[in-house]
Amino acid sequence: MSSGKNRLNIHLMGAPEIHIASANPAALPLNHLKARALLFYLAATGGTHSRDHLATLLWSEAGSSKAHHSLRTGLYHVRQALQNGGAKSALVSDGEMLGLHSDA
Repeated sequence: MSSGKNRLNIHLMGAPEIHIASANPAALPLNHLKARALLFYLAATGGTHSRDHLATLLWSEAGSSKAHHSLRTGLYHVRQALQNGGAKSALVSDGEMLGLHSDA
């Protein structure tokens, strides 16, 4: 997100809200709790994390295969929400590593 006009804004004080700073400042709909948790974790830590780490962190109650499937599903929902908000490039996936683009 080199232009900066589609900046990702996350507010966690009070009711959590996700906004894309653009012409339409409406809250980004991301209604899946684990997908929201994934996005919030990536934003709060500011780094990249392995898929294994994220799957274990968010789906520790499931087996490895099921946790990775749930992570893929969560990533799908995050990508869809970001794409619909005009911030498709905010999520960075480099093989096994995931994070948010530093400009986001």
